[in-house]
Amino acid sequence: MSTMAQVASRSRLQTSHKICLLILTLCFIGAVFIYSASSITSADLYGNPAYYLKRQLVWLLIGSLVFLSAVLVDLEKMRQFAFMATIVVMVLLMLVFFQDPINGAYRWIRFGPFSLQPSELAKGVLIFYAAHKYAQCADRDEPARNALPTIVIVLMSIVLLIFMEPDRGTPAIIVVVIYSLSLLAGVRKKSMVLLLLLIIPYIYYDIFLSDGYHLRRIQAFLNPLEDPLGKGYQAMQSAIAIGSGGLWGVGLGEGAQKIFYLPESHTDFIFAVICEELGFLGGMGVVLLYAVLLLYIIKVGSEARSYFETYLTFGISYLLMVQIFFNLGVAVGALPTKGLALPLISYGGSSLVTTMLLLGLVVNVARNTERQRTHAYSH
Repeated sequence: MSTMAQVASRSRLQTSHKICLLILTLCFIGAVFIYSASSITSADLYGNPAYYLKRQLVWLLIGSLVFLSAVLVDLEKMRQFAFMATIVVMVLLMLVFFQDPINGAYRWIRFGPFSLQPSELAKGVLIFYAAHKYAQCADRDEPARNALPTIVIVLMSIVLLIFMEPDRGTPAIIVVVIYSLSLLAGVRKKSMVLLLLLIIPYIYYDIFLSDGYHLRRIQAFLNPLEDPLGKGYQAMQSAIAIGSGGLWGVGLGEGAQKIFYLPESHTDFIFAVICEELGFLGGMGVVLLYAVLLLYIIKVGSEARSYFETYLTFGISYLLMVQIFFNLGVAVGALPTKGLALPLISYGGSSLVTTMLLLGLVVNVARNTERQRTHAYSH
């Protein structure tokens, strides 16, 4: 092997390690700011300022084990269980309706002191299933649209169950991600009309025929000052937190909005706390970390050795991109409020474990490509 090839090989072998380093960094930031955002509330409610932090660390341990399992698993063998995984998710989504509702919603299955949110797992399973079906078509030199009917049936079955919980944000994210993945696989926009037509009734019902909750949220987004103590409250408090931080921030742990002013400060609005305490520069630092992570994931997908690995990796990048975009958009007031976690940073076990699972699959793909490249250089 030439010196140039050895240098190139070592450089490329670092991609999976860089992704792991970024994951560790974001998880560390998450742990720090979950404690900062929740310590006063935790002490008031549970008599323990580290209550939420300790629970998140347990989930992080579980997520790390899931991550390692995903890194080491044989992806081709896993493909055999793609459809079975969608059935398991549907069963879990049905089981939530046999649980007691939390805040009027059926979204969690409780296991002692912890809860599982199946809709989070559904995102990853649908990406895996769609990547598998589209890869089957590509491997057989068939048009990608041949897989679309099956994918749409599975997609809409899962989306309907999530919609009934009720949860409107997750179905929207799932549809956007699968739509993007379908375009990547080569499905023409004309063939996607069926999917779009199926979505329109959901949107119409949600905004105009339901109890008006989401319509009021949209109105509050357009003019938060119209209802500053009601639907516009979260957006107003988030804006105050971000504005208070200025360029450099008020100091780690010194933020005021988290003290009973900003609801969900350790979950949906944790980015506002980061901006208040670390300032605009700190907030942009977090955005930069996400941007670099996404670029590495896209790089892994572009260099993947098979259609399945490419579709899977790009699908995961789309999901993370959409979730980050929506969470940050809500925090800065550019989008209507919707409960979405900031990947790896927000408090939430189901979101964290699912994200670690998907990133483990990305690292798995990266390692496969690196091994293949090393083998090619050695010969």
